[in-house]
Amino acid sequence: MKSTRRLLLYRIVRLIKELYPNTSTQNPYQEHQAQILAYLDTEEQLLFSDLLHTITLLNGQGRLNDHNEMISSREDLLTTFQLILPKELQLTPKILEAHEQLLKVYQSNPFTYIEACARLRTSKSTLKRLLKPLLLYGLIIKQKDDNSTRTQFQAIAIHQKTTPTIFDEAHEEWEDYKGFVEF
Repeated sequence: MKSTRRLLLYRIVRLIKELYPNTSTQNPYQEHQAQILAYLDTEEQLLFSDLLHTITLLNGQGRLNDHNEMISSREDLLTTFQLILPKELQLTPKILEAHEQLLKVYQSNPFTYIEACARLRTSKSTLKRLLKPLLLYGLIIKQKDDNSTRTQFQAIAIHQKTTPTIFDEAHEEWEDYKGFVEF
């Protein structure tokens, strides 16, 4: 990473930490990011951690857990990766467009290389180049079919709900309600 870019990122981190001095965050995606962080040296990994904290603080309105910590979302994680990773591992508009097409067509159904090549009208080598960052970021999951030896993939939506809605919380409480007990 270029030193001027790294310096700017450190300045952003310091500025946001000064604005929110006593606010802590929680990263529920820590085990999923280990593969991507392997590309970074120790200093960049620490910068990544601080940068994710600051991005979560900036976007964290309404995402508090029981300990009043803001919870990082997938979008925070993706934004942090875009800022810190080298260019060849970043998500480009072409890659995101391919992801959206696969997600729209297959939704939650698994698909193979051949099906994805036909849908995107691309070669297998180009598809592998498109899928590499998507697999790395966890936007596509590799699966093994029990009945077949072919590798299958499943597209995952980028925007997922991070907190339940009020309706979901009320419905959950209603499910737990057993009624009045007579004595």
